[in-house]
Amino acid sequence: MNIVMSNNIRSDLRLIADTILPDSRVLDVGCGDGSLLGFLKSDKRVDGRGIELSMAGVRECVCNGLSVIQGDADTDLDAYPDDAFDFVVLFELRACVRSCARGLLYRAFQCHASQLPRRLILG
Repeated sequence: MNIVMSNNIRSDLRLIADTILPDSRVLDVGCGDGSLLGFLKSDKRVDGRGIELSMAGVRECVCNGLSVIQGDADTDLDAYPDDAFDFVVLFELRACVRSCARGLLYRAFQCHASQLPRRLILG
């Protein structure tokens, strides 16, 4: 995969991309091969980061110039400080991160708005 150009993205990823503002700070949790991050980087000029469980996905992302780390969403999201991102995308995640999503949603209702991303996108 090369960084995805503007007109070459899956329709479901396009729907997510359409909600993200240009020049935003984005964390894509479970970013896979980086298709969404690559599109956002080229089309929306975002400062994008990703976390991916599979080393194959991480390698593909890094080889294509994306900032992605290998990690488990259930245990490694605490490494990111509050207010580090404007948007956090949780899309196509397996059942193992249900607790993570519940935790993020819980924080969204319990924390001050300044400590949270402006948008939490669940797919």
